[in-house]
Amino acid sequence: MRGDEADDNPVQRHMGDATPGIIADFFLVARTETLIAGQGVPAAVDRCNAYAYADAGADAVLIHSKKRAPDQIVEFLEKWNRRLPVVVVPTTDPDWSALDAERHGVAVLICANQGLRSAVTAMSDTYRRILSDGSSAALEDGIASLDDVFDLQDLGQWTELAG
Repeated sequence: MRGDEADDNPVQRHMGDATPGIIADFFLVARTETLIAGQGVPAAVDRCNAYAYADAGADAVLIHSKKRAPDQIVEFLEKWNRRLPVVVVPTTDPDWSALDAERHGVAVLICANQGLRSAVTAMSDTYRRILSDGSSAALEDGIASLDDVFDLQDLGQWTELAG
């Protein structure tokens, strides 16, 4: 979308020239905060349909809600035009299963918040144990090795670049 067409599409103005295929390994997810802002499902549907995320170059739409049940998301899924896959983030609704979300049309379920929160708990438990025991010796068999950490960081690749 170029020129005058972009002037009519605020999403396109915001995203600039982000269009499918510019970067081969890039997946652009358009995120709407309509439900989080308390504007309701009709506003979310209007925003995702009328502002033409697909025309602006998005590969998917991300929507989420502060509600502790999936009702708003399900209603959105039933009403919107489905031009793109839908991504949801069930941070406040831990009971909504991936299978049920898929049945309603969700393509991707992101549970990053849960991973972060569990990491905080694990680190707190680890440091509490180190403080209690006076060392980390009793923990070493149950935690990641330094090689595992280096592999996650692609340390070998970085070392080659530096050398």
